[in-house]
Amino acid sequence: MNTPPYDPRYLAGLRFYYQGRHWDSHEAWEEIWRASEGAARHFFQGLIQIDAAIIHTQRGHWGGVANLLARSLGHLEQCPDHFLGMDVARLREQLRTYRQAIVALQQGREAAFDGSFYPDLTVEGIDREVLLPMEDVHAAHPLG
Repeated sequence: MNTPPYDPRYLAGLRFYYQGRHWDSHEAWEEIWRASEGAARHFFQGLIQIDAAIIHTQRGHWGGVANLLARSLGHLEQCPDHFLGMDVARLREQLRTYRQAIVALQQGREAAFDGSFYPDLTVEGIDREVLLPMEDVHAAHPLG
């Protein structure tokens, strides 16, 4: 696989996210977040909160989801528009749309959530189809 030199934990988090394993992607990114500073710290905190928002969405906890999405947006506003291969400006727009859908549910203007509002987390130089079948090197530290 010929990918840009991204941190293996970032790639593990992306793979888990693409597989719908949001708790696992949250955990992979949290490890990077703890050691990060500046824009990188905000970026990973934003991704972690997206995972938490999706988990709460799946449980129907609309108030928690709206709050997590607002906090995620706040962190991603501290990042450049393009960061670690991701179009962060586009991601912020996806989160605003996702949050609007959640608020509509809270207010009773919608009856059900449309999962198409989940952010896709596209990363330049990463082929999702190649990344998905990769295996964990060992359980304690995915792909690392």
